Amino acid sequence: MVEHNYYRLMEIESFSDIETVKKRYRELAKMYHPDRNPNNKHAEEYFKILTQGYNILSEPDDKILYDNALRGYYTVKPAEAPKPSKDQVTREKVRAHRENKRKRFIEEFLKAENDFPHKYRFVVSMMLFFSGILMCYNHWFINLLDYKILYNVLGSFIFGVGAYQSAENIYKRRTFKKAMRIEPYNSDGGSIRIFLFLFFATPILFLGLMKITKEVHLTYFYETCEIERVKFYANEMEYYYIVNGELIARRANKIPIEAYYDLDKVKVRFSRINPVISELVTEP
Repeated sequence: MVEHNYYRLMEIESFSDIETVKKRYRELAKMYHPDRNPNNKHAEEYFKILTQGYNILSEPDDKILYDNALRGYYTVKPAEAPKPSKDQVTREKVRAHRENKRKRFIEEFLKAENDFPHKYRFVVSMMLFFSGILMCYNHWFINLLDYKILYNVLGSFIFGVGAYQSAENIYKRRTFKKAMRIEPYNSDGGSIRIFLFLFFATPILFLGLMKITKEVHLTYFYETCEIERVKFYANEMEYYYIVNGELIARRANKIPIEAYYDLDKVKVRFSRINPVISELVTEP
């Protein structure tokens, strides 16, 4: 079974002679040798596969066996190939375009790996990803009333950037492994699909966790206190209460009807762990 097309990876014509193989290998070895790319595991992997190919293609007997296997992979031997039709010419142009993209992608990936390893890029992107989530999540607890939209927009933006960079990093590392193999290579659209999955799946999980957090806090770790004062708005009410000498302001969309005519019957249920987690309850 042919796993790699060593001619493509070396960027030489298929079935080139041994001298061409040796010359090209020496050129690539100068660029991708592990000593020239310290701490770059992808360059090391690429160099390892190039060396594996060189060991095969530089030995006449092994080269014959490999070339025959490679011809078998493409099913049509050059000597038996009929005159190409227009469709075949078009397909060959598409194949050549993809091969050029494959070569450029490998070169760009390895260069980027030398500048700043992808594993560190992934760590940074995930930090952005979770920072954005935590900013929105923490705001839900803190509820800075005048800055509600600003904090959510900023948190969503940071989350989105982190999600996209994480998706891009995952896809590039996966595509690099695919580009090193003989299978057809196509780098279009994959990172967008991963990004969309992260971007839409995470908020659903986020909202679910927020609801669970509030339910747990106000079911198992709660106390009640008096309302100090209230302010009514069109569809919500702002209420104030004191915990450990600190005045806390919160807003509620669900307003008990008692709050409009008998405020003494309305209490604040808050979490002992995080007092800003609260809700309005009525007493008989």
